[in-house]
Amino acid sequence: MGPYAIVVAMVTASAASLALCGEDGPGRSPDKAKSSTEPAGNAAAQEAPLAGAIVKQTVRRLVEELGSNRFHVREAATRELILMGEGVLPVLEGLGAPTDPEVRSRLERVRHALVGWSDDLMQLVSMLEPVTLRLRPDILDRLATIVRQHQPRSGDRLLEMIQKPDHPLWAKSVAAFVAGWDTMTAGQIERYLRAGLRNTAKLRPQYPQGVPAMIGMYYNLDRDHAGLPRGGELGIRTITTHYLDGKVYGRPFVYEADSPGAGTGWVRVGELARGKHRLHLTTEFSLNHKGKRVKVAAKSQAYAFEVVAADVPDDLASERDAKLDALVKRSLRFAGFDPEREKLRLQVRGPGPAAKPTPQVTWRTKGGKGGSVYLPTWELTEALPVDLCFEVALRETTSGVAHLGESMVVLAGRKAQGYFMPHDVRAFGGGRGGVLELTVVLKASRAMALTRTDVKRYYTGTISSHPVKARIDRK
Repeated sequence: MGPYAIVVAMVTASAASLALCGEDGPGRSPDKAKSSTEPAGNAAAQEAPLAGAIVKQTVRRLVEELGSNRFHVREAATRELILMGEGVLPVLEGLGAPTDPEVRSRLERVRHALVGWSDDLMQLVSMLEPVTLRLRPDILDRLATIVRQHQPRSGDRLLEMIQKPDHPLWAKSVAAFVAGWDTMTAGQIERYLRAGLRNTAKLRPQYPQGVPAMIGMYYNLDRDHAGLPRGGELGIRTITTHYLDGKVYGRPFVYEADSPGAGTGWVRVGELARGKHRLHLTTEFSLNHKGKRVKVAAKSQAYAFEVVAADVPDDLASERDAKLDALVKRSLRFAGFDPEREKLRLQVRGPGPAAKPTPQVTWRTKGGKGGSVYLPTWELTEALPVDLCFEVALRETTSGVAHLGESMVVLAGRKAQGYFMPHDVRAFGGGRGGVLELTVVLKASRAMALTRTDVKRYYTGTISSHPVKARIDRK
């Protein structure tokens, strides 16, 4: 027990004895003590200033001893001040700046011993940059050492900044906290998760009835890309429940992956009745830390939207324009599997695994059978003044069968590329193999434009590709 604790204990004990004895001394009976008209809180109220005065006297005496002519006295006073802990610092500041250089030097030693680690921690945190985690392991090593040696105060200091999103060192404090993850207490991990776990929904204020738009719902740790340590066995498990108009909507979404976030479900707006609706979601988030499960929960705000008449004007649709049509069609390039080009690739590269083209999709069944598909690709070579929101269909030239594909969205002002993915790639394969000729049909989708809240004005035309090829391999 340090001197500060001893002083407080002595003062408290003395005050308690006086309260029991009263004016009549130790022989006064407990009953009389209880019947005293003096308020019970007076004695306790007098303890604090009395203890504070004695502490100040003790600190003043030790500071005087810092300037002693005897070395061992100076050393003993330095040690005693350090043992009194961080609470002594306000008292030292209240004494003013000493004129003796020796006293000033020793008080600086006391301060550094008590809170100097915090200065070092802040300096190292300020040095962190996005690439530092890879390029400056020396900084991380020093950070980890400071955090480990001064826990739990060091972790609490980082959390103070993390819990203030507008703090200038917020992002760097997150990186430092994650770097010292293994040194944190379960309580600190819980506070960290509570401060960052967010539930959100992406929606518009109104939707026309019957249009099959959807509202996406998500959870994530609000930590950019440094929210969790990499390569660890965190055992993250989340359970997200969605509520629409006060009732559970669909099944809870259970997700087990060491990931800081995920999409948790959709509200199918096209199935809802006209009128106003409200939704929210809750997420239970748990992970492993030092052999125990740390659990937190988060609840989103209440989101309000309205389903209106089906015939409301489409205020997201762009006006049809011949020049815009020509620009979109000129900028959008289609390509398919080209057997001749693959033969040329083989001739140039020579035989062997390196010469083989790579399929976009591969699958395998439990029985060991499977397949792969080389799908048609697309590229938008020019940034457009409108968003592209297309439903995709892959139509077989020979049979006329159309396979629905994943939707295609490109925001205005961007170039992009990708491939056309069937919703059900195994049904697309159909147990067959070989080269298949297709026409890709892109139809503007109001539903997709409404679903994607970042769409501002979308192109409303329909585009069909020239014949392109896909190749299906069976295994």
